[in-house]
Amino acid sequence: MGEVLTLRYGDQVRTAVRVTSYAGVGPGKVGLVVDSYGLVAVCLDRQSAADELGLHPPLEISLEPAPDR
Repeated sequence: MGEVLTLRYGDQVRTAVRVTSYAGVGPGKVGLVVDSYGLVAVCLDRQSAADELGLHPPLEISLEPAPDR
């Protein structure tokens, strides 16, 4: 799907970048990392993505390729 993806949840749309570790997310960016369970985790730099973005069950999150820039 590429290195940059569109993250949709509720009425929000954010741009997210694929990273290989939680430390790879830059300040102010939303990251996507494959966690130790093999699942895609939404992450932020040194803060809770769930709290900051309001990601709580049963909210559905979808990923799409980002439009060409």
